[in-house]
Amino acid sequence: MIPPSLSSLKGLVKLDVSHNNLSGQIPRFMERFLLEYLNLSYNDFEGEVPHLGVFANASAFSILRNNRLCGGIVELGLPKCKETKKHKHKFPVFVIVILIASSLLTIICLAYAWCKKKSKSRPSQSSMRDRFLKISYTQLLKATNGFSETNLIGNGGFSSVYKGVLNEDDDDTLVAVKVLRLQNRGAERSFMRECEAWRNIRHRNLLRIITRK
Repeated sequence: MIPPSLSSLKGLVKLDVSHNNLSGQIPRFMERFLLEYLNLSYNDFEGEVPHLGVFANASAFSILRNNRLCGGIVELGLPKCKETKKHKHKFPVFVIVILIASSLLTIICLAYAWCKKKSKSRPSQSSMRDRFLKISYTQLLKATNGFSETNLIGNGGFSSVYKGVLNEDDDDTLVAVKVLRLQNRGAERSFMRECEAWRNIRHRNLLRIITRK
């Protein structure tokens, strides 16, 4: 290597360091000296040849037999220097996992908030029950004449239907009383589905549900 001693090069016009078995890259600081001629021949320099100062004039310097040099001004006819590949910054896997997890958590929270809001907008079963008339078993028994066979108007696998007259506030109201056979599996579920269907259908021949017990 050429020692970077700037004070020793001050005032020099010509510099000949050929045949000295020097190696490494040509020092960039040599571009700053006002040399008329520089001889670096028959050494073992490598890497890119500088472009400025004395290196800007092909006749002002010699680099013969430095076979590992590249670049420099066009007149030198040296091969282009290989670009050093920059290491691509790989995105850490744990960062990707954190981003995905946070996105999923956000989606879950939004879905939960939406479902909660939707459930609040629906009337609860307790509020629906409050809207129905409160009728005792004794009143039903009286209205159907003790669930008499003569009042039986329908019979199915899950329930029986009786006609009756409900005396409510001194007003005789004709009603149909449906008695579920809860010992039969699926009876209550069948009735709930029936109620849901009735709620969405309007017809003059359909009875309105006035209570559930």
